[in-house]
Amino acid sequence: DECIFIPDTHMHLLDRISCDGIISSFYNPEKEKKLLADYSLPMVVINEYSLHSEGIWSVISDEYDAVHRALSLFYSKGHSKIGILSRLKDENYSMKHRDMAYREIMKRYGGVQPYIFSWDTIVQPSEAKNIIDSGITALLAPMEMNMGQLMNLAGRLGRRIPDDISLIAWENSEASVFFNPPLTTFS
Repeated sequence: DECIFIPDTHMHLLDRISCDGIISSFYNPEKEKKLLADYSLPMVVINEYSLHSEGIWSVISDEYDAVHRALSLFYSKGHSKIGILSRLKDENYSMKHRDMAYREIMKRYGGVQPYIFSWDTIVQPSEAKNIIDSGITALLAPMEMNMGQLMNLAGRLGRRIPDDISLIAWENSEASVFFNPPLTTFS
């Protein structure tokens, strides 16, 4: 028994070896679906939430704990009007569980009003204005790559990050340190 690491650019090597299954961390649903179709091997995907319901096993992070930690940090810093940026129409496993956790935890904080804002693939200027106009002082967001745009739009609307609105985003990529100011992220 051994483990073989194959970069996604060399998946054709699976034609030459015998293996019992695949563990993937591509973060690319199309590649993972193709791999499953091409090789018919059991597959476990690390943190690829969109595949959770498509016959591929996924190991996912604890969304409830992540939301709880982020909200606790915001509350410890004095925030009480905290929003979440969500894909309300998405069937994404992770998003659904983050939203449920956010609603439940906000109820536990004494019925504090939840502020749930929608986004698609980018934050639209009208949505950024809704976020700013709501009066929130902190925001949880699904991916830090969208935060550069939100930070820019907030600045154009007269709000400063983190002085007026604090942000925490999921994903924790290396890119977060290049934001100005650097973005707090977690995975």
